[in-house]
Amino acid sequence: MSKFCVNCGVELEDDELFCGDCGAAQQTSVNSQENDMVQKQQKIPDASTDVNQKQSGFGIAAFVLGIISILTMGCFIIPEILGIIFGIIGIKKSDKHTLALLGLIFSIISALLIVFILLI
Repeated sequence: MSKFCVNCGVELEDDELFCGDCGAAQQTSVNSQENDMVQKQQKIPDASTDVNQKQSGFGIAAFVLGIISILTMGCFIIPEILGIIFGIIGIKKSDKHTLALLGLIFSIISALLIVFILLI
């Protein structure tokens, strides 16, 4: 299969890097593959630039404290309070706040369990 010079249009062999007529450098398939890769890399957003895609540390802490609160059935008041505080902060700091919301819900349920037990 033949290719043509990018400058003057003369027919060339596939493996020629320079035109025999005008001397212009020819684009090789390696260069076109590199150009394709560069274009693909420019289209893909870099994950490190989007900080909000990761769970916040407060959300993870709220989730862990919420689980501890549920497992201890509200016996300790500190995990519930910290879980509620960290859950609120985690929801405000990150767009991805699933763990923060779960931690907040678990902590509130445990805090309500303490109130219910104290009233009985």
